[in-house]
Amino acid sequence: MVTEMTRAGLDCASPRTVLLPVVGHCEQVVRSRCALRAELAGYCPGLPAARSPGPLGSCFGEVGVAINILTFLDPYSLTRISMCCSQFRSVSEHPTTDAIWMLFYENRYFINPKFARQEALLRPYQIYGCLETLSISGKWHVRGLASQGPGGEPFSPYKYEYYQHFHQGRRHHLSADFSGEVEFISPAESVGEEAFSVHGKVDGNCLVMHESIRSKDDPTGMIAVNICSAVVSLDGQCMAGVWTQHAPSREGVLGAGVSSGTFEARRCVDST
Repeated sequence: MVTEMTRAGLDCASPRTVLLPVVGHCEQVVRSRCALRAELAGYCPGLPAARSPGPLGSCFGEVGVAINILTFLDPYSLTRISMCCSQFRSVSEHPTTDAIWMLFYENRYFINPKFARQEALLRPYQIYGCLETLSISGKWHVRGLASQGPGGEPFSPYKYEYYQHFHQGRRHHLSADFSGEVEFISPAESVGEEAFSVHGKVDGNCLVMHESIRSKDDPTGMIAVNICSAVVSLDGQCMAGVWTQHAPSREGVLGAGVSSGTFEARRCVDST
């Protein structure tokens, strides 16, 4: 079209002079496509609704073609379109698309045997949906076991429990930062000499947490550092993991190991 206008002597025409005919042509194309879409969707009296193949059936014909198109969409776009079009949702939930959904979370979904039974029947698109909305914010009841002390030294395993409060930030690409604090169950423990500061990151359904233990009398004095790793159930109600405790180090790195153990946590019923 621009070539035809050039031949008509519009080589030196202003951008507005050239643009208006192009815009007018585009508007005609859009109107033509809308009319065709209306016919195919069954809204035109000339085509009975019962014979309407629908937008996906008209454009793609076969599920395989639609699935190939899905591979170019990010999960956010795929989800938004599925909310607007039931046929598109049917294609996105087709078993053939399982591999596509698995690519969205890849190695960011971990299976813990404790939660495997309740998650075994979930399809990949459901797993991704759970990971996208997973939050650990709230109050958790933590129970654990310190099972090992410094190598070569006598150590008596012991059990412990406390409440953990998490404050998770907004998720971005299945990841989120969080902070927290510890609430002791026993009043005697809460008036002790230790104060806990918690920071960490959730990626998929796995979290890594750095827990600083400081003296209440001297906030700058570090007593110990706990490094925790845990897997969270997809329903956001349970987590289980391991931890190691290290002596403080002035060099800013972890000192010698003091103890290690395991823990499990369950979200409190009154948690918000």
